[in-house]
Amino acid sequence: MPVDKQGAELFVVGTIGRVQPVKDQATLLRAVALLLKRRPEWRQRLRVAVIGDGPQLAELQALAGVLGIQGETWFTGARHDVAELLQALDLFVLPSLNEGISNTLLEAMATGLPLLATRVGGNVELVNEGVVGATFLPGDDQSLSAMIENYASDAGLCARHGEAARQRALRQFSLAAMMAAYQDAYETL
Repeated sequence: MPVDKQGAELFVVGTIGRVQPVKDQATLLRAVALLLKRRPEWRQRLRVAVIGDGPQLAELQALAGVLGIQGETWFTGARHDVAELLQALDLFVLPSLNEGISNTLLEAMATGLPLLATRVGGNVELVNEGVVGATFLPGDDQSLSAMIENYASDAGLCARHGEAARQRALRQFSLAAMMAAYQDAYETL
């Protein structure tokens, strides 16, 4: 876990994606604000990272201010060091309103992060409920807030689900796994 300047352990929740309406990073911000209202003592340890750039960046920054979480929120803008940033997270959230098979979920899995994602598109296939993370309905900031609290309260759960995500990514989505699947398909034909 990262630590702040005073040496306190931080719990960092993050998301990666173009900052546009379909990615719905606003739901993540609202969920964190709800959690900090329930658990004000967590202001010293809970942080949220919105990694990416796009047309809604200024609007999201303003929302963080309105919600009173600007001090706990980091907006990175466009970055080319996503792999390094993923390693600084404790929990990955994908609050999108619509997704195919998300590369960011696959990257987070390969990094060994537990996943929280909306129950849309390919997310349902990637997130084994209760094994590598959990899913929630699009826009459901209440459920997302409770899920973040659950993970932030249980380091063992984060570790188990993160390791299960990593193993699943290696077993099913690595280059070696894809090559083996292609080989099987060719041999079957």
